[in-house]
Amino acid sequence: MMRSWNWLPLWPARVSRFQAPFGRQLELRAAYPGLLSERVRAEEFNMLPDVMCASIHTHTAVSKHQSLAATRAIPLVILRSDLDRAVSLAKEHFPIFSVALFLPLKSA
Repeated sequence: MMRSWNWLPLWPARVSRFQAPFGRQLELRAAYPGLLSERVRAEEFNMLPDVMCASIHTHTAVSKHQSLAATRAIPLVILRSDLDRAVSLAKEHFPIFSVALFLPLKSA
């Protein structure tokens, strides 16, 4: 059975909402309560020049609309090639972050 949740498919977290980009930053938020998991360690993304990603620890319980991660370009302007490498890494490992839904407990 597929649950109908109001979520937006986006880069990199398919099951999360994002806050509108502010300046050079994009923030990812949980669309529903669950358990956060990372498919790829953020260190691999952070090794790319001029971009960074910070997230809360993997396997952490998150609540609805809680901030999960934020990505940003470090200088005001970055080379298009650096941006393309970051996007290709994110596409290669899509989804980087995911939230496994907590199911309600059954009462007796």
